[in-house]
Amino acid sequence: SDLYRLRLHLLVYPNPAMDHLVLSDTDAAVLLIYDELGKCVYRQTAPLSSVISISGFDPGLYLLILRKDGYDTFQRFQKTDMP
Repeated sequence: SDLYRLRLHLLVYPNPAMDHLVLSDTDAAVLLIYDELGKCVYRQTAPLSSVISISGFDPGLYLLILRKDGYDTFQRFQKTDMP
């Protein structure tokens, strides 16, 4: 299924990250990032960039969601200020 393929191909690194994330798959319509409180802190529509700056994010856990063809897939990541 499309959902299975999208989940297989999504890789977000490094994790934890300090200032940027790299996405292995940018073939989606929308990219959303939510903080621990459920607030959307980042939104990008196609065409998606493979490198996302998170330097302005507070340290903590985040949920990255890619939306493609009506399906969502997600990846959790941690933002840290320490190397």
